[in-house]
Amino acid sequence: MGLFNYPSSYSRPGPGIDKNAPPKKGAALFFDILGREFWALLLVNLIYLLFCLPIVTIGPATAALYRVTVTMVRDKNVYAWRDFWEAFKSNWKQGLLFGIPFTLFLIAAVWMNLMGLFQGIGSLLLMSAVWTMLGLSVFCYVFALISNVNLRAGPLLKDAVFLMVLGKFRTLAAALVMYGVDMALLLYWPLSFPALVVAFAFPTLFSSFMVWPVIQKYVIQEQTPGDGPQAVS
Repeated sequence: MGLFNYPSSYSRPGPGIDKNAPPKKGAALFFDILGREFWALLLVNLIYLLFCLPIVTIGPATAALYRVTVTMVRDKNVYAWRDFWEAFKSNWKQGLLFGIPFTLFLIAAVWMNLMGLFQGIGSLLLMSAVWTMLGLSVFCYVFALISNVNLRAGPLLKDAVFLMVLGKFRTLAAALVMYGVDMALLLYWPLSFPALVVAFAFPTLFSSFMVWPVIQKYVIQEQTPGDGPQAVS
């Protein structure tokens, strides 16, 4: 991956890489992507943090982060800063539209989970966990769709809900990892502050790895040249 203006090519067939080797799948493929893109993920994580500082930009920044991580999952050349910035600019309207409820959801989720933890109310903590994971499940599809598929807001939200259900275990895995990272940050704050350098891009890469195949299957269908992606009906 090119950190700024240089594309990666070391993952393409060439000396030392057998172009006829069977493609990696599952965990082996994820850790291959993670190792290959480790330093680039650190950079994108920093960019994301800086773009989220105004708070109101959390939505467009999250959409841009998904653009970069989905491109990594698709094994395409990525220019970290350029791709992030272009995705941020081109998706700022929908990013802002969905980013406002997403930000409010995050605030409510933090408050509910902290209340459950500090008051030791098991039922409240369980309800908070389920509610948080449901929200994360929908929003991971929302932001992956915003930055990678051309859909209007209404159909996009409908598709995100459908995909959340159709994704089943993939959706659950993505939500569990994101929820686990968020809870770890809350539980060990402020000791967890240094973990912010990896706390966003890395879970988002895993989320993209889980949800993108679902989007490909149900939204990005094989079509003739010139046809665009179709939304889930």
